[in-house]
Amino acid sequence: MTMRALIIINFQLDHKKKLKESSKFRHFTDLYRLIRVETLPEEAVGGFVHIDKMHNADKLYNRGVKFEAVEEEFSVWVKFDVKTGCLKIPCFWADDDMEIELRNIMAFEQSYYPYNAYVCDYVTFLDYLVDSEKDVDLLVEKELMLRFNLKGPERIGDPLMDEPCLENTIKRDLILLENQLPYFILEKLFDPIIKILDPSMTMRALIIINFQLDHKKKLKESSKFRHFTDLYRLIRVETLPEEAVGGFVHIDKMHNADKLYNRGVKFEAVEEEFSVWVKFDVKTGCLKIPCFWADDDMEIELRNIMAFEQSYYPYNAYVCDYVTFLDYLVDSEKDVDLLVEKGN
Repeated sequence: MTMRALIIINFQLDHKKKLKESSKFRHFTDLYRLIRVETLPEEAVGGFVHIDKMHNADKLYNRGVKFEAVEEEFSVWVKFDVKTGCLKIPCFWADDDMEIELRNIMAFEQSYYPYNAYVCDYVTFLDYLVDSEKDVDLLVEKELMLRFNLKGPERIGDPLMDEPCLENTIKRDLILLENQLPYFILEKLFDPIIKILDPSMTMRALIIINFQLDHKKKLKESSKFRHFTDLYRLIRVETLPEEAVGGFVHIDKMHNADKLYNRGVKFEAVEEEFSVWVKFDVKTGCLKIPCFWADDDMEIELRNIMAFEQSYYPYNAYVCDYVTFLDYLVDSEKDVDLLVEKGN
């Protein structure tokens, strides 16, 4: 793998391998321009005509011009077929990311490629083509313009809600122990409003759906929780079978995964979401462990649950015991490799 190939793969460019190996680019913005310019056929390079005046899409359509969408990724090649009266235009993805991308390429082109400003000419063409809501509706109907933001939620003026990239930040903040509000307060505030919007929905159900918890409906309706952190603990504790509740033994010493494996212990991954139930089968010598998702979100989640357990459930600290077990189990890179290999 080369740096060039890694960049192209990471930015999801050049799926059709149109970028020549000999092509050079100064930086990322130049690469984004280049990927568009190299989709142009040879007849088009150097042959663009700057547009001074042009009718909008609605007027062209009313005067008999047909529109045809060309599904050529990153293309800026527009062609009018005189024989058929058809204007062939690449699909245009109308979203915030595309706007930022094109603005940057245009600024770069105007400085470095003023006589070969193909992207600028393409955007100027679109600017003439789309002059009103009618033009937008027509291009959407003809599948020339695809607007992802039409399917998304409306902006409400709150940057935390309007920016998708901040959704995970909000969810993390809601789990932090120091940020917790008693659940009964939230329930009193929001349950009446939720009932108006959807009579079949409750605050409790909405939280569980939004946080993607309890897909297998293991959480009892009678189960109570103090706040979000307590809910995240509860969803794990309620996956425990009855024989395990109250029966955990605190671990003082244990061999790591590699040593256990070398001494004949087998490992089996249990795909039980949110489970903290570890079981050793004496007959088969098999240690059954739930799959563990090792990422930053999981670490934050478990740290907060552990801090909460140590204060409120010191004698039923099931999540703490589970993390202690994992800490003994994973002591080196070898242990990690072994557990990944076994699907744990």
